[in-house]
Amino acid sequence: MNALRYSENAWVRVVHGRGIVFIWEPNRPGMVGNDLANPDTFFTQHLESGQSQSLFRGKSYSTNEDSLLVLQTISADHLKMSGPLILGIGRDTSSIYADWRQHLKTYAIFYVVMVFLGVGTLVLSQRWRLYSRKEAERMGSQIRSMQAELESFFSIAPNLLAIGDIEGKCVKLNPAWENVMGYGPGELDGFYYVDFFHPDDRESGAGIFEAIRKGQTITNFVARFRHKQGAYRYLEWFAAAYEDRIYAAANDITDRRETEARLHELAYHDRLTGLPNRVLFFDRLTQTLSAAKRNRKRAAILFLDLDGFKRVNDEYGHDAGDTVLKTIAERLPNAIRASDTVARIGGDEFVIILHELDEINDAHLVAQKLLNVVATDLVLSPSEKCRVGVSIGISIYPEHGTDMDTLLMAADLAMYASKKNGTNRYAFAGERLKTEEEIVLDDTYLTGVSEIDEQHKELAVLINRLCVSLASKESEPVITECLFKMVVAFTEYHFATEQKLMRQHAYPEQSEHNAEHERLLEELGRYGLGLFEAETQFLVSYFRKWLQDHILAQDKAFGIFLKEGGPHAGRKKDH
Repeated sequence: MNALRYSENAWVRVVHGRGIVFIWEPNRPGMVGNDLANPDTFFTQHLESGQSQSLFRGKSYSTNEDSLLVLQTISADHLKMSGPLILGIGRDTSSIYADWRQHLKTYAIFYVVMVFLGVGTLVLSQRWRLYSRKEAERMGSQIRSMQAELESFFSIAPNLLAIGDIEGKCVKLNPAWENVMGYGPGELDGFYYVDFFHPDDRESGAGIFEAIRKGQTITNFVARFRHKQGAYRYLEWFAAAYEDRIYAAANDITDRRETEARLHELAYHDRLTGLPNRVLFFDRLTQTLSAAKRNRKRAAILFLDLDGFKRVNDEYGHDAGDTVLKTIAERLPNAIRASDTVARIGGDEFVIILHELDEINDAHLVAQKLLNVVATDLVLSPSEKCRVGVSIGISIYPEHGTDMDTLLMAADLAMYASKKNGTNRYAFAGERLKTEEEIVLDDTYLTGVSEIDEQHKELAVLINRLCVSLASKESEPVITECLFKMVVAFTEYHFATEQKLMRQHAYPEQSEHNAEHERLLEELGRYGLGLFEAETQFLVSYFRKWLQDHILAQDKAFGIFLKEGGPHAGRKKDH
């Protein structure tokens, strides 16, 4: 714009065809934003004249100064402009005659001389007009250059720019489309943009075009667009309509989407097998149980633990173990529906969610399929094969529980019962065989205090798992040790709960009860130091009796005390 100013006190402005000033150089406060579309303004006269170029001299509406003003209309059909631009170049005439005004008195004295020189003045005026005309032509040339620059902007922009008609047909694409999507000039002209969207995105794409036609501006709309070679790329669209045209810009975000997908895969899937991990499993289980409750359907949880996996690791190495896990992870989905979920939750343990079962027998059929697919030979190398089995525990919603924790515990316990009764078999919750080693808390062991009774049941489950691990030849020592620590931790928590209740209700036998707690914890600590040195059968028998004897000897008495009214009942008996 400065290049158009032919003198220091000249100014240049650009006005929208509707009269709004949006550029003024050099900047003058209050000029940008003025509306020149008023009667008798030079702007209005120029538009009404129908000429592309006009020269005016007189008092300017915008500057309120006597000015010399040249106006040039910029309009080109191929630019699809919503209206013309009016370029104005002006100069305050007072500055032209500044020197003349400073010497006004002197000029008055020589007025007569000036009369005689009138002819000369007219000649100079004609020369000035000629000069102004040349300046206008020069400015017109610069305006045409600006028009060419605006036209080239569409061609050189790195973004995918597109123009379409109001129905969504392609009118024009910029060259960036050929670089990114492979479509050269004119290849998509007349085609509907939405026809090139991925089939899954066409419905939403059609809705977007409808919204644009209703005057909405679209931002950050993502849809897959077909590349000329056939692949689909993710494009993020920005679009709006003006009159009978839709103007859009798009960015290729395929690389960003692929990165997001990889991060999601790492966050919710097991790295070794690619199966859903614990996080995704619990999310799916929550959804499945909610749907089962809402639709009054059954759901099942199948807890799987491989038989003989430790032997594979010991004989062939951990790489072979990883091969077994990955192969099993590929086989398990073949035994279930695509809508069901297989997850790896650690080590050689897998969990399967079956949703919307019509009959419990469906879970039987799936379990048998799982046994069959796992039992097939596993290829470790061209010259080595092996086999593993699987023990499966099954719990059914709502027969074996209605909440997540209860169902998981039931399936886990059923799996351990299945493993105790032999390899490569399955068992339902509640169907496990009652052995002498297993703690079974029937009504005999109820204290009548719901909080204590629930903790007794949870402690029994942990002790049963520990006993199974102690008795199993395939159980890894680290797992047995972890289970023992869980038993100790939960025992301490349970004893703390009892102590709190005894303090609250002033239990008279509190000191003796606490002393028994300390003795039991001391025994646990002593056995923990030699956990793998003691005879297995002795430890199993000890843990089986440990909880049951304590309940009968101490906890039931405390429960009776609370049911009879606490300390008040005690005082009545004393009387």
